[in-house]
Amino acid sequence: MRPLPVLGLVALLSAGCSGSDAPATPTLPPYDAEAITQAAIKQLDKNGNSALDGAELDGCPGLKTALPEIDANRDKQLTADELRDRFGRYAGVGSGAVPRGPRARRAGRR
Repeated sequence: MRPLPVLGLVALLSAGCSGSDAPATPTLPPYDAEAITQAAIKQLDKNGNSALDGAELDGCPGLKTALPEIDANRDKQLTADELRDRFGRYAGVGSGAVPRGPRARRAGRR
């Protein structure tokens, strides 16, 4: 066997190994409540009234389910202001990816 291919294979296999047991910390993208609000309105607002209601909310079951909690004035539609407020609160609680270490389980248990 030629030593060059073997060394190349060893280099490739070890390139991703950091030697640390700690999981890599994910890098989160910037969180922009305004951009998320505008994207939701643009994607879901079919009648152009700048609010999401009725069948429009069928396009996002999560928002439809949360309608009673998000709909501040109880008019059964979500305005950009109501969405922006909700998405802004997500940023305040630190929603996002959270690094987790490995988990061990005993046989037959979850």
